[in-house]
Amino acid sequence: MAELLGWRRGAFTGAVRDTPGALARAAKGTLFIDEIDKLSLKAQAGLLQVLEERRYRPLGDNASERRADVRFIVSTNVDLHAAVRAGDFREDLYYRINVLPVRLPSLEDRLDELPGWAEHMFLRRHAESGGEGSPHITEEAMELLRRTPWPGNLRQLDNIVRRAYAIMIADPGEAANPTTLLRRHVEHALGYELRPEALGLVATLWRAARAFVDDAERRESAGARLSLDLADAFRGLVLCAAIERRQGLDPAFVLLDQASLLRGRNHHRVLRRELERVRALLEAVPGDVDPTLSALLEKPDSADD
Repeated sequence: MAELLGWRRGAFTGAVRDTPGALARAAKGTLFIDEIDKLSLKAQAGLLQVLEERRYRPLGDNASERRADVRFIVSTNVDLHAAVRAGDFREDLYYRINVLPVRLPSLEDRLDELPGWAEHMFLRRHAESGGEGSPHITEEAMELLRRTPWPGNLRQLDNIVRRAYAIMIADPGEAANPTTLLRRHVEHALGYELRPEALGLVATLWRAARAFVDDAERRESAGARLSLDLADAFRGLVLCAAIERRQGLDPAFVLLDQASLLRGRNHHRVLRRELERVRALLEAVPGDVDPTLSALLEKPDSADD
């Protein structure tokens, strides 16, 4: 309430000077109160009095009351009616503020706005960091953002864009010109939201399968086709990931329960076959490629070093 009403010097410990509250600063304008459900019941009573009487007195001020000449806009992301039933929100305040309710659709219900918001957030972060050049988000990265669920709406999107920007700056492959947000930067940023192990292997593979079908539908609308045979490239991707994790070809085959191939020295042939499937996928579906995967595809023999 001190922040809302303001206070006079000496009103409480630490009040070393007169300080206008939000009501005074918003005089003849609009006062926006975010997350009104977080107010204590005592603060709710104080706010209700201001709304009803349109008058207030700063803390420690014994002079005449002042007029609250402001327009109030309040927001919440909870069901206030349920909060009233639970006893967490005053019923009289609920009916006092519920005059002209505006329900903002979730970001998932207005995905046509997402590119504009993401671009705005990206440019803002670039300006905040003092970056130069002409930063932009690739279409592949933007498409990944479009296909991502956003339960946290714009705040979650802003968090992801900020995280992806930091990953972009730290990307050694982009050190010469860190102004292009690539798909791999967004994938990395999204990876922190919910780790694959939290989903479980089957659920994670199901998400990958749906992404494959999403791409197939986009190509169909453009008069093209995406062959199911390209899904075989997943074996090669798994093998490459194991090589990266175990820092070598032989340990990767052991990890994936393929040690019998080592005894017959057939693992190099298997590696070449699986990498060819990955190359076929990348040829059919071009886009950003992780630097580690790219190195394995360019020099498969080095995987055993």
